Amino acid sequence: MKLILKQALDKGMEKYKAQLQAEADHHRTNLTIYANEREIAYQRIDTQRAQAIHDVYKCISELTICITQIITGSPDKNASLEKLLEFYGPVVTDLNDQLSLFGDTLRNNAIYFDNKTYVMLHKYFEVAADVGTMFQKIFITVGPGNITIELLEIERKRTKKALEEKLTPIHQKTVDNFRCALGIEKETAYNKENSSK
Repeated sequence: MKLILKQALDKGMEKYKAQLQAEADHHRTNLTIYANEREIAYQRIDTQRAQAIHDVYKCISELTICITQIITGSPDKNASLEKLLEFYGPVVTDLNDQLSLFGDTLRNNAIYFDNKTYVMLHKYFEVAADVGTMFQKIFITVGPGNITIELLEIERKRTKKALEEKLTPIHQKTVDNFRCALGIEKETAYNKENSSK
């Protein structure tokens, strides 16, 4: 009788083990599928975020080129007022276009940035617009007939100072943040600097 009971018990245990193994395999398969789906979703988001960073940084670079052209001034250092206006006119127009593109690109990609990064980028846009429009204002407020070489030079120097004091510091924070977001650096230099204080 003991032998029959033991055999029945062993048979029941084997059946129960097989059921548990089947359930474990089922759950393992479901977890693997879920993990793969999450991985694909994260990869897609990472790709989209990297593209957003690329697009925004490209706008920043183009904007910087425009501001640098203003700061550098005409290649002909002895240019007449007419030649200077011919040089600065397209630069100012391009600057307006780049500011508009930067604003649009930032707005269209806002969803890919955490709030802290978005606020920083929006601040960058505001500072860039402020620095960029300093020089443009003379074309609007003074008017082409009243612009002088001296006024252009004064505004060029003011724009250079604003770039160095206002835009360059926030530019470095932006670059650090982007490098960290892309995984190029583990921690931003800006965060390291501020965490040690």
